[in-house]
Amino acid sequence: MLCLHCLHPGDLCRGCGLSDRLHIALDIARGVAALHALGIIHTDLKPENCMLHPCASASAGWVGQVGGYGLAVKLQPGASFVSGTYH
Repeated sequence: MLCLHCLHPGDLCRGCGLSDRLHIALDIARGVAALHALGIIHTDLKPENCMLHPCASASAGWVGQVGGYGLAVKLQPGASFVSGTYH
């Protein structure tokens, strides 16, 4: 996805309260869960790959998104990926 209006969470969260930070963290966790449900493992989740996207309907005005899929892995059915090792 091309996202021209995203910011890294550190750029905006300095002024966020705990509630907003928790909502953003939940957005990121839901994004990772959605990837896992599709059999995709990000393998490079770090702050630089977590972004904020403007969203008027969100309480903070932003939603957290996962980006940086260059190292993502699509698992074969029945396979697993634990601590960097395929099983």
